[in-house]
Amino acid sequence: ITISGSGITSANIADGTITTDDILASDVSSLKSGRKNLIINGGFQVSQRGDYTTATAMVHDSYFLDRWKCNVSGVTGTLQDTTNKVKLVATSSATGYLRIIQLFEVAEINKFAGQQVTFSAKVTSNSSDARLLIYADGWTSTSSHSGGGTEETLSITITVPSGGVSNFFTYVGINGVNAASVSITSGDYAEISGVQLELGSVATDFEHRSYG
Repeated sequence: ITISGSGITSANIADGTITTDDILASDVSSLKSGRKNLIINGGFQVSQRGDYTTATAMVHDSYFLDRWKCNVSGVTGTLQDTTNKVKLVATSSATGYLRIIQLFEVAEINKFAGQQVTFSAKVTSNSSDARLLIYADGWTSTSSHSGGGTEETLSITITVPSGGVSNFFTYVGINGVNAASVSITSGDYAEISGVQLELGSVATDFEHRSYG
């Protein structure tokens, strides 16, 4: 067996003191396995309030699929469970936003204070304002979807402040940079799957978990 990496020496190997600090951050992703995803129900498997196989009107600040709350303003829209995906569709034209949000207990995030975390999702959309957001006592946005109707992987990497945060929320949907309202047209949609939040600077493959 060969062990190598930035900072690893024969002395480390001999005395068993290899730590993650001895491995390049870009290599850490290849070592990840099991329970890496901090998002709960990122595969949209669990829907104890209903199956949502037909379009359901989105209600702001209300939970539908487990752990996911609707976050909608200015426009109306529907939510639909499309088998391990969720589809948000605008049903009016106006300025606003159409998205879903997952809230975190800060103790779960603050244990990573001073470290990088990466938020990612697969998004299919006809809107170039489909994007991811993180609120960690301040907004961070990812580059938006192309709007071309194909599935694209979007991601954001942030460093959790060394002093921790008071609030930490993740958002996916149609909205502007740093959560700004945008012009939305009836029929604009975002279909979302494989939502993940993980330690490190690289968005790795989605962690599939059994329903149990």
